[in-house]
Amino acid sequence: MITISVLLIFFGSFLLYHTSKEVLVSYDLTIEKWIQLNMVVSKLIAVVLLLVSLVITIVSLGRTSGILFWLFLMMIILGLIIIIAPLKKVTYKQISVLFLVLLILELTL
Repeated sequence: MITISVLLIFFGSFLLYHTSKEVLVSYDLTIEKWIQLNMVVSKLIAVVLLLVSLVITIVSLGRTSGILFWLFLMMIILGLIIIIAPLKKVTYKQISVLFLVLLILELTL
């Protein structure tokens, strides 16, 4: 459940990052084009993803620890997105493999 919450926070933060006016978007992916063309819908989807991840962490960890853990994850993921996204060094395949490995580890351990 934690890995799914991290993934939802990542996607929600990614959407919010790309809806910013100051971000320099290279239209390599069609999703980035769609995000820039549909900013209101993208922001709504991002907020829904972040709220769903908050609910998942509250259900799995409890109210206080879930909220604190969610805030901690938000700070880490937003910081990483702001630092790493403009560099274009991390690909979507690498992120997918990372989350798949984390999900497998969470389910087996």
